[in-house]
Amino acid sequence: MRTPYDGAKRVRQREIDDLRLSIRSHAEQVAALRSESEQLDVTARREGVAAAEVPMLSSQAYLARLRERRLVVEREGQEADTRLNVVRGQALTVFAAMRALEDAAESFRVNADRAATAAEQAAGDDRFGAGVAIARAAARRARAA
Repeated sequence: MRTPYDGAKRVRQREIDDLRLSIRSHAEQVAALRSESEQLDVTARREGVAAAEVPMLSSQAYLARLRERRLVVEREGQEADTRLNVVRGQALTVFAAMRALEDAAESFRVNADRAATAAEQAAGDDRFGAGVAIARAAARRARAA
């Protein structure tokens, strides 16, 4: 049964679909930045060990760039995580609105079914009442004749 809420539900469903894609994208970005940060840690440790083994090799500048890049990646990761949390908050709001619309649509359906059932019952009662009235009128005419 169609309800007055169907259009709004379709709009909310599209918003939910868009937010799912956005959440997936942000989560992938956060995961990629975490992975890059871990990779930078591994590289820095490996280069530190290599530099310790070869005292003539100066890797201070390289290690400083790695630390700087790691700080940038961590900051970007925190920003991406914040954006992800914002999108998740938006999703919760849209999910709640969608649930409210679904509840309203279900209530509309229940009320419409109840009204249809009441109308059917009233029509049956009217038919029965009319039949009783016709039978009484026929019985009165038969007694009067």
